Amino acid sequence: QDCNTCHMADPWLHSPWIDSAKLPGTDEPVVPRVSGPDAPYQVIGAAFAGWRLQHFALEGNGCTACHRVAPTGCDDLLYSTGHPSAFALPLTSSVEGVPWMPPVGSVSEADIDEVLDCCAHPTDPACNLTDVPRERPPTDHNIR
Repeated sequence: QDCNTCHMADPWLHSPWIDSAKLPGTDEPVVPRVSGPDAPYQVIGAAFAGWRLQHFALEGNGCTACHRVAPTGCDDLLYSTGHPSAFALPLTSSVEGVPWMPPVGSVSEADIDEVLDCCAHPTDPACNLTDVPRERPPTDHNIR
């Protein structure tokens, strides 16, 4: 229930801890990488047909050049950048030492502020709330 609260923009949520999990006896990650903000994503099943999968499409933003940020994923974003958030509270009483994003020098404060502004005001036209790219779902005649 309410899975799309966290998974509106992508199927996987990554952190250094999650990415350190490897399949037994291999260097292969348990949680796969999805290839960037233009990778297709859809939720399969009639129960999920009503989900609207959206993200902020911010042209020239360093954060969204690599990540899709959904209006419902802002707490996770805040946690990864070291800001207190509702996501962090059940996990730890402190976010000190936690931030792994952004990598040093990879984005500007203006990029971060733009995303945080969109988190606070997701319907602002400047946030360019856009449907996540989807592949065409399979139909009965092309499933084998």
